[in-house]
Amino acid sequence: MKKIGITLLVASLILGFISDYLPIEFPIEPIVALAFGYFLLGIYILIKSKWIE
Repeated sequence: MKKIGITLLVASLILGFISDYLPIEFPIEPIVALAFGYFLLGIYILIKSKWIE
């Protein structure tokens, strides 16, 4: 479970970096929302696996 949580955190950071370099015309709100959701899910999984205490 820890690997899944860490992978989700890394995926959220990568999506965040990608959203910075998209063109202005491109709607970034769904990508930022997806990155934030992955971040929250990754933190939740790490807490549930008792890695962060």
